[in-house]
Amino acid sequence: MKSSMVYQGVGNGLVNIVNKFCQQQNIISPIHKNYALNERIPLQEWFRILNYLNKKYRKNDLAIQLGKLSEPETMGLVSYLALYCENVREVFQVYTHYQKVWYDVVSFEMWESKKHFILHWNNPAYLEAGLYMKEMRIALMINLYIFMKFFSNLVCEESFKIEKIELRLENVSVAETQLYNKHFSCPVVFNAESNRVYFRPKILDLKITSPNKDHYLRNLLTHSADVQLEKYAEDISFKELIYRNIIAAIKENRTDIHYVAEKVGLKPRVIQNRLKQHNSSYSEQLVEVRKMLAFRYLENDRLSIGEISELLGYQEQASFHHTFKGWTGKSPRKWRLERRAA
Repeated sequence: MKSSMVYQGVGNGLVNIVNKFCQQQNIISPIHKNYALNERIPLQEWFRILNYLNKKYRKNDLAIQLGKLSEPETMGLVSYLALYCENVREVFQVYTHYQKVWYDVVSFEMWESKKHFILHWNNPAYLEAGLYMKEMRIALMINLYIFMKFFSNLVCEESFKIEKIELRLENVSVAETQLYNKHFSCPVVFNAESNRVYFRPKILDLKITSPNKDHYLRNLLTHSADVQLEKYAEDISFKELIYRNIIAAIKENRTDIHYVAEKVGLKPRVIQNRLKQHNSSYSEQLVEVRKMLAFRYLENDRLSIGEISELLGYQEQASFHHTFKGWTGKSPRKWRLERRAA
C-alpha cells in the first residue's frame, strides 16, 4: 500500500500551461513525457514540476501566472459538462463530483448556510507532517485561480465573487499574502484553523450564459467522465487514516502497530486484515512513510544525519544508514550531497 499521493493526480491539460509558461520565461520545461488522452499527471510528479518552476522563476506570483494561462479545456471533461448546467449550483455539483478526474489534490466538500456557501477541505497527512507545504500552496492557488477564472467565464464576471479564503498553511510571507489578496479581490488568510472558501449564497442561483442543450452529447460526456472517475474511485480514507497515525507515532518515537492501533481505535489484527485487503501490511506502510520523511528531511541541510535518524524513530544511526542504503543504494550523506549538487 502506498500513501495517498500515489493514487492522486492532476489532468494533463496542465501540461500546456506549464509549457507555455516555460516558453514565456525562457525556462526549460520539466515535462518530458507525452501523456495519453485522459492520463493524469501523478501528484508527486506535479509537485516535482511545481518545485522546479518555483526554483527557476523565483517570484511569489508563480501560481497566478500559471493560472492566467489556463483555458476552459484545461479542466478537460469537467469544463464541457459544466456547459450543460443551468446555474452555478449545478456547476459546483459537477465540479466537486468529478474533481478526481482533473485536479485530485484535496477533496472539496460543500457547506451551505444562510450567510455563506462554503467549499471546505482537510489537509492530507503529509501536509500535517510539514511536508510539501510549498508545493501544496502553489498547487492550491493554481486550482483556486483556474476555478475562479472558469466560473467567471460561465457567468457575468462581476457577479462571481469570492468573499474570503482561509488556508491551513504556514510560513507564507506578507508580500505573498498581499499578492493573493489583490488577485482574488478578497482577504486571503493563511495559518487558519481550517481550509475554507466563502461565497455569498446568492451566487448559487446565477444563471449560466447560453447553456448547451445537446442531451445526447451530454450523456456521452457524462459516461466518459464516469468511466474515468471509476478508475480513481479507490477509497483511500482508511489508508490515509493509517498513514496519518503512523506519522504521528513516529513523532512520538513509536513505530509499533499496537500504538497506532490504540490511536485509531482498532485492534492490530483488524488493521492488518484491512491492509491485507489492499495487498499490503503495516510494516510496508511504515517503510513507505519513513522513506517519504527521510527524503524530505535530507533536503533540509539544517538537520544532521543523526537527527534525521532520531526523527524517523530509529534506535541507532547505523540502522537508518543500512536501511536507507537498501532503499537507494547510497548512504544518506551521499544521497544528500548528490541532491545538493543537482
